[in-house]
Amino acid sequence: MEQISRRQMFLIGAGYTFDATLISLPAQIIGVAKQDAWMTYPLASLLILAMLWLLSKVSQRFPDQDLFEALTHRYRLIGRLIVCSMILFTFLILQRDLRMFIDFSNIVLLQQTPLSVIGLLMIGVIIPIVASGIEVLGRVAEIFFVMLALVILSLPLVLLKELDLESLLPIFDGGPGHVAKGAWLAFPYLGEMLILPFVFKSKTFNFRTAAYAQLFGSFLLVILIVYNIIVLGVHVSARFMYPNHELTRQIRLTDFLDRFDMILVSIWASAMFTKVAFSVFVICRGIRRCLPTVSEKLLASPVTVFALVCSFWFFENSLQVVNLNHTWPALALLFQVLFPVLLFFFLRPKKKTPAHESP
Repeated sequence: MEQISRRQMFLIGAGYTFDATLISLPAQIIGVAKQDAWMTYPLASLLILAMLWLLSKVSQRFPDQDLFEALTHRYRLIGRLIVCSMILFTFLILQRDLRMFIDFSNIVLLQQTPLSVIGLLMIGVIIPIVASGIEVLGRVAEIFFVMLALVILSLPLVLLKELDLESLLPIFDGGPGHVAKGAWLAFPYLGEMLILPFVFKSKTFNFRTAAYAQLFGSFLLVILIVYNIIVLGVHVSARFMYPNHELTRQIRLTDFLDRFDMILVSIWASAMFTKVAFSVFVICRGIRRCLPTVSEKLLASPVTVFALVCSFWFFENSLQVVNLNHTWPALALLFQVLFPVLLFFFLRPKKKTPAHESP
């Protein structure tokens, strides 16, 4: 049985919260909440922490099973329908992240390279990671997400001369309603890590570790959005499609290294591979729980290729990926709020009937 440590689960969870969110969402949140955009992530985190607590309690009721396994064993038909629903939701996340990464790479790095070629190169890296198992994925997260987190935490040192703290004022200039709208956009991205207890047993997954992962990922997002505001400004950040990339382009280390953003993008790309690979792993694990005779490793290739094809079917261009953020919270509400509440009340261990003594 392949196992990962709680430290590795912490890194996977934090990366699952952070890696895609830093590219797709900041401009829209800043456009809605203005200089108060940094408040949106903590506000959205409160709801996600509540859902994590509910799922941790459910997971503790089945110490030897993950929630996919518990659902299929408890309710043969309804349980499999719920598992298939979570697989479909994760698949939507997977193909959205694939297209987001492909578009970003095409716009920022490889303007003359066809999108399909970028996609094939990406899945050529992802498939071997997934086929190698969760242990390898955990080790990859230990390397690249830690590197990415260290880079983000070091931004105050390299951007010290560019800061304009007055850009954060006045606080609540647009009213709390604007912050709530920003939190509405942010919560589905932060809530994607709610998939963890569906594939990890309670020996690995617990509320404390998952909460720390969620808070750490959100903290890194807050750092980035604050620096977008105080370095680029509210109005400029809201007009960029990828404001975090523009932020890193402001970094200058001496006179000979003025494209340090390329190094940062390469580190982020490696961390993004980890998130996409974990989404593929979740889908393969869910299918295996419904069809126990199917091999997860053999599923990795067809699932990834099919997700790549769907990413081109569902999105004609990068603007459609960005516009999805306006409707994504309504769909996520079903899987990230309603499902945890229902599982908390209905997925209970069976009561043990006392054995009657024979006369």
